Amino acid sequence: MEAPLHEEMVMRLTQRWTEIDSQLRAMGWEPNDMDIPNSWSTKQEEWEALVEKPRSDDDQDWEDLVPQLASLLEINHNERLQFESETRQQARAKRLDALMDMIKFGDFAMVRFNVIPQFLSSGADPSASATYQAPFPDFNETLEWTVLKRLHENDVSLLEMDEGFQHHEKEIMTQVIEWQFRIHQYFLDLLRAGRQTLQPATGIYNPNLPDGLKVLLRADVLFCNLASRNRVQRKTPLTYGMLSLWGFSSVIGAPGVLERKSWASLSWSSCLVPRGSKGYASTANKHRYPQRVLSRDAELWGEFGLWEVS
Repeated sequence: MEAPLHEEMVMRLTQRWTEIDSQLRAMGWEPNDMDIPNSWSTKQEEWEALVEKPRSDDDQDWEDLVPQLASLLEINHNERLQFESETRQQARAKRLDALMDMIKFGDFAMVRFNVIPQFLSSGADPSASATYQAPFPDFNETLEWTVLKRLHENDVSLLEMDEGFQHHEKEIMTQVIEWQFRIHQYFLDLLRAGRQTLQPATGIYNPNLPDGLKVLLRADVLFCNLASRNRVQRKTPLTYGMLSLWGFSSVIGAPGVLERKSWASLSWSSCLVPRGSKGYASTANKHRYPQRVLSRDAELWGEFGLWEVS
């Protein structure tokens, strides 16, 4: 007995929806607007209550029902357009992120250079190479730049956005270079405040590395982030190479938290490792500093584990 009743109910609902669909299409509503059971719709319950409501035979039923349905369709139409716009914007952000990565690992790729370590363990190679990854702005930060913000927010196709990016690529690269200069200068000013003049690191053979950067890459130059809400970060000295490699936004705030602050407002502190310090290797191990190979006053990357400062 229950099966026939269920089949009859389904048939009535199907017939009712067919009539409603026909009426609404005649009024100019599109199928996408009537596809309410979707993630973006906030009016699913109200819609289902009206559609599944038993219908009387008089025309007054339609006169009362259609305005209510139209009101819900208008809301759903706007919500669908908003959802589709946000979906397109997410796709543009993903594409812009990939385009910025192409610049980062192309035009600003990691630099490899030759070094001559000053302190060598028995049997060690007297020559070595090291790498340096220049700092690159966090993608969320670049989306605040005028050009990238416009490319991200303008509701255009990915192809049109790509064309816009190519058109402004030189301008974007200039902004990256200017951002890097501000980072370099901020830490140089921080380092030199109240200290003696520091000479560039020696033992590094790469004409493309400016003297200011060689100062920052000295082995005896470390930075602490006093503004971090993370206790470990506040007490962990970091080299400029670490900051550049990890990305500055990841070490400015708590782990995983991007804090947009001007460089002038950050509470970084610098410290110099005492020159000729004995037992520094054991101190480094005690505090779990990463091991690195040193040339004269230069911090270099590798698995040499040499921790003496000239």
